[in-house]
Amino acid sequence: MRTIPAVAAILLLATACSGGDVMGGGAASVVERDSAGIAIREYSAAAIQAAPEWAIAETPMAVIGGDEDDATLDLSTGAFGGMLSDGGLIVATAQPAAIYRFGPDGARMGNLGRGGQGPGEYAFFQYVHVFPGDTVLAFEIVRRKSILYLADGTFIGEQDIPLPEGRQIPPLMRGRLRDGTFVHSGEALIPQAPGGAEKIFRLDLPIFSLAPESTEYDTMLVTRSAQQYASSVSALGNTMPIARPVAFGPAPLITVGDELTWVSTGDVAEMAAFRLGSRTPTQLVRFEMAPRPVTETDRQRYKDEVIEGLKQFEQMMPPGMLDSEVEKLDQTIFAAEFPPLGQIITDKAGRIWVGTGVAFGDNERSWMVLSPAGELIGRVTLPEGDLFAAATDRVVVRRTDDTTGMVRFEVWGLNGEQ
Repeated sequence: MRTIPAVAAILLLATACSGGDVMGGGAASVVERDSAGIAIREYSAAAIQAAPEWAIAETPMAVIGGDEDDATLDLSTGAFGGMLSDGGLIVATAQPAAIYRFGPDGARMGNLGRGGQGPGEYAFFQYVHVFPGDTVLAFEIVRRKSILYLADGTFIGEQDIPLPEGRQIPPLMRGRLRDGTFVHSGEALIPQAPGGAEKIFRLDLPIFSLAPESTEYDTMLVTRSAQQYASSVSALGNTMPIARPVAFGPAPLITVGDELTWVSTGDVAEMAAFRLGSRTPTQLVRFEMAPRPVTETDRQRYKDEVIEGLKQFEQMMPPGMLDSEVEKLDQTIFAAEFPPLGQIITDKAGRIWVGTGVAFGDNERSWMVLSPAGELIGRVTLPEGDLFAAATDRVVVRRTDDTTGMVRFEVWGLNGEQ
């Protein structure tokens, strides 16, 4: 496998370079330059505010789930899926293991596949993604298969998920380039703190590519894992050392477009774009962002959401593990400030959505929208929740009801750049 220097080192190299052109007009604080073949675009706080502000509708176009009277649909563990070309939605849940299809109006249209151990069946998802042409791919970690369906539920086929050399679990699938190459990241399932490490540390995180029909991964680049601290987990009378993420600490952000893979280390307001086969980024986008301190209210909200999430998986835990994990929350290490960039996703039009809030325990709702080439084209404030999917005329926000604890997916009309 090929390896290249960490993204952080490349960003430091770019930071040391100077010179460039200042764009005129309302974007007078946008600086564009080139350094060693890397196109650098810098947005000041004023330039971000000058970007067109997009509006969403006053009420949702559709609401999916969250009905206390509907005992047949529980989307509490729904975290994967995406938007179909007609505006419908695919949502995959872990408990129960299911892939649901919903129409543009939110109507339930049926399921894709079913739970089980046979062809086209699944027990636990690592990832579920909707690709162009409305092909749905489910990475099933128990059988180590990638399962393909059409949006109407037709089972197309499946393929073994290869393991990278020296690893016992498949890497996390992040997306697919236009030529069919898959992009993965190599997180450890239960990472242990490295020997002799400080209490808080970050490990190397390889980003792999997997060519169509290939069984061999290639290392695209190496970035940094989430900031972690040494801890332990206890179950059935046994204790094992592990690493836990620093709450609101920096974590890598990765999204895959048609031709570019965008990566941020999470601790600085920067994104680097990589082309397949390139050993250095082709683009670097920077944002001037004011730091946001983590408050006691933020810390308590984080703990409440962790407890709620643990309860959803209590039936899968060994006896006593839930209580042990809740007790561990008192030992949680929190970052002093939120990371400057919290989330990045690619929408159906190939645009990059950059959120300033993290996906868990944060209520920041501001998003910047970049063209596929990395140019800031708009900004929008969404309802509180996690951005699940976006298209040119709508966004889908995953929300948890504070009263019932139930999860619903809201589809909001979007008045943005078409």
